[in-house]
Parts: sequence; structure tokens; C-alpha cells
Amino acid sequence: MALAKGLGVSLLWVVAGEGPMQSSREKTAMKPAQSTEAQSRQMDPQRLSAAIEVLESTLKLAGADPSIARNSDLLADYYELLGHTDPVQRARIAAVLNQRVMERVRSNEKVA
Repeated sequence: MALAKGLGVSLLWVVAGEGPMQSSREKTAMKPAQSTEAQSRQMDPQRLSAAIEVLESTLKLAGADPSIARNSDLLADYYELLGHTDPVQRARIAAVLNQRVMERVRSNEKVA
């Protein structure tokens, strides 16, 4: 729920990938004359889609549960990563994220 609210998208879309990405209520709440700060917080659907694909494939390759709901913190980090334009910064963040994914896999193996 926090992910959907924070990104300004429909909870159904985040959880199941069904229905419109933004609910009609969220669409009408977005006004054309938004401040620069509000515009910078708007979610980029293409970037979100790419972040989901990267997260799911990374988790699958690592042998972990690819559930977005269980890994929403990682999704938010991948979304942020894809927003960086500096390739050096992106590489550093990606290395940290890969380490976190492996720690998640190891901790899940210990629980199981």
C-alpha cells in the first residue's frame, strides 16, 4: 500500500498488474500546473516497468521469490537507480543493490 501511495499508482496495478496504472481519483488529483517539486515526484511508468523487470529477473536468477509485494523496498531502490544519469553512480548503486538481493536470498534460505 505504501508503494502504491508513494508512487501515486493504483494498488491493484502494483499488486496484480491489472487495471489502469492510475485510478481516476489519482488522475483528477494531478493538475497541469504542478510545482517543480511535484513534477519531480511523479512516477515514470516506463522507468517503473523497467525496475520491475530488472527486480524480477534478478530475484529469479538468484533463486529468490520474485514477488514484488515481498520485495517492494528493492523495487523502490531499482526505480531510483534507473533515474540516475551518471553511469558511475548507477554502477555503485547497482553493486549495493546486488549485495542486498544476495543477503535477502541468504536470509530466506535460513528461514526455510
